[in-house]
Amino acid sequence: MRGFILCIQTCRDNEYQEDMRMSKKVIELNHDVRDYECMWCGMEFIYGNKTGEWVPDFGFFSMSGVGNFIYLKGENFRQAAWSNGMVNKMYDFMAPIVGFDYEYVEGLAFEEMIEKAKAEIDEGRPVILGPVDMYYLKYFAKIYRNMHIPMHYIMMTGYDEEKIYIIDGGVEQVQTLTYGEIKEALVSERTELGAGNG
Repeated sequence: MRGFILCIQTCRDNEYQEDMRMSKKVIELNHDVRDYECMWCGMEFIYGNKTGEWVPDFGFFSMSGVGNFIYLKGENFRQAAWSNGMVNKMYDFMAPIVGFDYEYVEGLAFEEMIEKAKAEIDEGRPVILGPVDMYYLKYFAKIYRNMHIPMHYIMMTGYDEEKIYIIDGGVEQVQTLTYGEIKEALVSERTELGAGNG
């Protein structure tokens, strides 16, 4: 597995629910819809929950990538971003500015990655997962099984025996993915922005 998980170290203040009957563990975070800034939504939501100050849409995203530009053109989409597309470099740049600590973990097999993510959830820390291919995300009806967009990021906030709980900046409600679904979404091809996950 050559993708990554981002373990955010400064999030112990979040409300944490554990249902021992079902082995369900979920970190509750306030969040909203923030399309087209998936690699930053989780960080913006954590920052807002921790400080009570909500960053404007594209706030961290814009601050992390000024001076760089990417234009991607696919068969069915076009996307422009002010960034060099290297998420870990953007996080390195922003961490001291907004005051968060994190651990960037890559190169794990899927089972190891999920166990690492669960351990972080157990400590009350949400985890950014990515890149995932939106083709496999059932809650994006127009994209699901229709168009590969293999550079999306989601925030895992919980898990139970059958699924993980995620916040995705592209949708309002907390979503769930089975372990098979997230494994499939994480197994994406190499893109210009990074290595594939499988």
